Amino acid sequence: MSNSQLKTVKDFVKLQHDLAAYHVAKTAGKLGILAALDSGQKTTAELAQQLALHPDATEMLMYALCESGLVEHYGDLFALSPAARMFADKITLEDEYWRRLEDFVRTGSVARVIATGQSDEIPADDVILLQRHAWMQTPAAMDAAEVLDVGRSRRGLRILELGGGQSIFSAALAHRDPDSRVAILDGPVALVGARETVASVGLDNQFDFVEGDWRRPELGGSDFDLVIIAGRMHGLASADCERLIASVVNSLLAPTGEFVVIDIFRGQPDGSRSIAFYELELGMSDRPGPMHRPQSIRTWLQEAGLTQVRYAHLPSPPHVWGLILAQRA
Repeated sequence: MSNSQLKTVKDFVKLQHDLAAYHVAKTAGKLGILAALDSGQKTTAELAQQLALHPDATEMLMYALCESGLVEHYGDLFALSPAARMFADKITLEDEYWRRLEDFVRTGSVARVIATGQSDEIPADDVILLQRHAWMQTPAAMDAAEVLDVGRSRRGLRILELGGGQSIFSAALAHRDPDSRVAILDGPVALVGARETVASVGLDNQFDFVEGDWRRPELGGSDFDLVIIAGRMHGLASADCERLIASVVNSLLAPTGEFVVIDIFRGQPDGSRSIAFYELELGMSDRPGPMHRPQSIRTWLQEAGLTQVRYAHLPSPPHVWGLILAQRA
């Protein structure tokens, strides 16, 4: 058999396994198995009795779930994997979001929904995206702190994060440098998540939380040593990106300050699959703009007067984040 034939067989088997894993996961959710395991580990006999299932068939399904990564087993006991616990809905595995895909591909748009009861009118889809991907940002946030050498060559900085959301990145910077002071500018709903993140790592005394529109920041001539915007530039229209960058440079950045854009960028081979799926999610969300290329952001930064612009991949999983650091000449 030739190498090309071997590759075809290998690719076909992988596709088979991917499709099988999907059906195994959906069936386990529909039958209530994942929800049952959410309350604690169980044997197949206990699951079968609790959910009125056939014990032998249930056992086969449980081992298939282990291969899919949703379940782990310890002897006769089965438990949800740490990754599976990240799904908010153990029945649908958040499938409602992907039900929009067919309509999106047919028409290029989906019905837009504003989250009810949100005083700052954050689109419901935007909230979903932020919450769903916040936990995946931690490895990249630690990478960013390392790339910026925070706590060593950059220490005791006055930092501003725009549109912090869960504020994973600024929390990582503050953790590396206990002498830093961080302000988060965002809407009141988003700041709830930011406060929870900061409190969970015991950094409350380093943070200030400011309610406002991060897209049009107005902080009265503040001079920050470091301004960061993480995971929010994609989804903004190009004109809004240019306006935001100019506003930061003209009114928020100290004369020797630095501007950091951290976002999802193509370029890491191990991240290509994640990028493809995320771009679809972004298209189905309420964020009107695209995923921007680093070269475009570099141009906007330079046009705003920042001539020293450097880019670095953040190499931790899921291999999709990059960092752009810009300074004045």
